[in-house]
Amino acid sequence: MNSPSKLKRSSSPEAIELYFQKFGEKGADLVVLHGLFGSGKNWRGFARSFKNNLRIWTLDARNHGESAHADSMSYQEMVEDVVLFLDKNELENVILLGHSMGGKTAMQLAFRFPNRVAALIVVDIAPVWYDHQHKQLNLIEAMQELRLPEERSRSEIEKNWHEKFLNNDLFLF
Repeated sequence: MNSPSKLKRSSSPEAIELYFQKFGEKGADLVVLHGLFGSGKNWRGFARSFKNNLRIWTLDARNHGESAHADSMSYQEMVEDVVLFLDKNELENVILLGHSMGGKTAMQLAFRFPNRVAALIVVDIAPVWYDHQHKQLNLIEAMQELRLPEERSRSEIEKNWHEKFLNNDLFLF
């Protein structure tokens, strides 16, 4: 498995290096892009099961997993990050698998750089605008407000969560 060293925070709109793990040494290159709140680690079991037939690269998107954190995170920037990864690893014509947020990134990359993609696999997302996207932003804001590095009890966190959201099922998830 290969990966860049721990990367520092970037406030530049330019592409950033992505952390990755590589599984397998022969066959076509399959690049896996995870979904929101995920990381490349979510795809390790999948990658291990196909490593005898493919070279599988599981990436951590910017602001996820072990990749650098940046002040912005648009699909255009995530595409540029993946293209930088492809360039640095001399990958020309890959099978691109994207799940959820990674699927949107993969679709945009295939649209903008069709010569870089031999095949596109999109999981659990469609190329449309979702009306419920604002709910995810509310959840992200609520999680950021928890300030988890501070020492806090679960009951304090739960109380703060319930002040912001009435849905107890979501907290239990």
